[in-house]
Amino acid sequence: MSNDRRLTPQDRRQTSRVAAVFAVKKALSVAGGPVQLCQAEDIAPAGMTIKRPRGSSVTPRTEIELSFSLPGSGEEISARGLVVSDTSTGSFRRTGGSIRSPRSGCSSRRIAPTGHGSVSDRSLRR
Repeated sequence: MSNDRRLTPQDRRQTSRVAAVFAVKKALSVAGGPVQLCQAEDIAPAGMTIKRPRGSSVTPRTEIELSFSLPGSGEEISARGLVVSDTSTGSFRRTGGSIRSPRSGCSSRRIAPTGHGSVSDRSLRR
């Protein structure tokens, strides 16, 4: 076992995440995967944590497709990612994912948090 696996997810991250609550549509990338409406908990240029309905677990390294609009922006961002963690927490599941390839002309800079600890449309246009 790698020493870095003993660290908490917050300690393993290369960038800090910013708390942000907004709707996220998630689907498994397998053909015909069902779409789930989820809620973001936090976001960073390289990933996000979402709350989703309790039910089936998703194994790490499963490819997912995400669609969301950041607070203050009407533009929908579509991205592919990989599940990093998936745990049952109370009446929902908490799933952490890395964002691998934003689509629709988006770049990871568009997901960058502002220096004030929040995500805003202004930070998207830098």
